[in-house]
Amino acid sequence: MSEYVLLAIALGINDSLNPYGLSIVLLFLIFLSFYGCAPGHVIISGLFLTLSLSLMIFLSIVRGYDIWLESAVMNTAVRILSLGMAAVLGGFGFISFSEWWRGKKDSRAGGAGVNRLPVFLGAYPAHNAVPCSRRGVLREFVSLIIVSVLLGTLGTVLGSLWPKSQHLYLSYYSLMTAGRPQAVILFLGFYSLASAFCVVVVWLVVLSISYSERIKGILIKAVSFVRITSSAVLLSMGLGLLYLFFYR
Repeated sequence: MSEYVLLAIALGINDSLNPYGLSIVLLFLIFLSFYGCAPGHVIISGLFLTLSLSLMIFLSIVRGYDIWLESAVMNTAVRILSLGMAAVLGGFGFISFSEWWRGKKDSRAGGAGVNRLPVFLGAYPAHNAVPCSRRGVLREFVSLIIVSVLLGTLGTVLGSLWPKSQHLYLSYYSLMTAGRPQAVILFLGFYSLASAFCVVVVWLVVLSISYSERIKGILIKAVSFVRITSSAVLLSMGLGLLYLFFYR
């Protein structure tokens, strides 16, 4: 069974490295840049996104939810959703580029540049200093959970546009015909968790940044590089999704 576990992990990581899956990772990073103002927020968001994404992928394989893509109407709807994702990522990429450009012009004129930074870099420390009631804190965490679950659902829906590895289905049906239902569940469980690999990597990176003042300081000093890099990545992903929409 160990070889099936290793195969499931390898297939999950491989299948997660597709444009639609990576677009959700970028959207998650954008979300954290606005709402990941405390390590607790980052932990809750990443945990529930990972769990919801893994669970949705597990159910989509077991229940055959990808079949609904055979409907021309639903397939078109999901493709239009991917077009919306391209617009969102491209829009944020353009905003990031604009801030980089304004920051460059301002610094040349002797100013301090654009000060807007991701909140997990400690850009808005006053937010955490505001006292909040227990009900307010609970409402905040519930909102984070809901958005994270919605992101996981969106990731599964968009990811269904990208074909999964044939080895996944061959292994799945091989275990099913061998009469090993527990092995099937274990195999799909590891595959589903591994499918959230990219999300987990970004989650842990942001979490380590939110806990480390040293890393925050380095990134704030290199903010111009961070802006232009994020702009290039977001614009490239947006253009990539546009290409897939029109030519695939």
